[in-house]
Amino acid sequence: MSRRYLNLQEAESALKRGKAVECFLGGCERYGRAGIQWLSVRGPKSEIDVSVYETADLGDESFLNIYEFGPLDPDLELEDANEVKSFTSFGQAIEFIEQRFAGSSERLLNEFMIQDEYADYISRGRK
Repeated sequence: MSRRYLNLQEAESALKRGKAVECFLGGCERYGRAGIQWLSVRGPKSEIDVSVYETADLGDESFLNIYEFGPLDPDLELEDANEVKSFTSFGQAIEFIEQRFAGSSERLLNEFMIQDEYADYISRGRK
C-alpha cells in the first residue's frame, strides 16, 4: 500500500522543485451553501504562498475534480482563493497552517492528490 501523505521534508522538497502541496480540510458552509475547504502551498519564490479555498461541494464518486467546482463566494472567480498569505520561509507557512488548521500539516499531499481525499470524504457521508 502506498503512503498518501508527505512528511514536512518531502513537502518542502516538492516546493523547491516548483510543485505545490495541498491539504483537504473538510466541509464548510458559506452563504447558505454547502462547500468544502482546502489549501494549497506554493513556492519557491522569494515567498511561500498559502492559499485557502472554499469551493462548492458539487462532486460525487464519478466527479471529483474540486478545481472545477467554483468558489462559494459569489464575488470570486473560478480559480480565486478566499485567502492568500505569504511567508518568507516554509517553516513560517507551516506554523500558520498549524495555528489555523491544527493537524493539517500532517496531511499534506502532492498536487492533484487532493481528489483522493475528497473521494474519501464523500464515501464517509461527507463527514
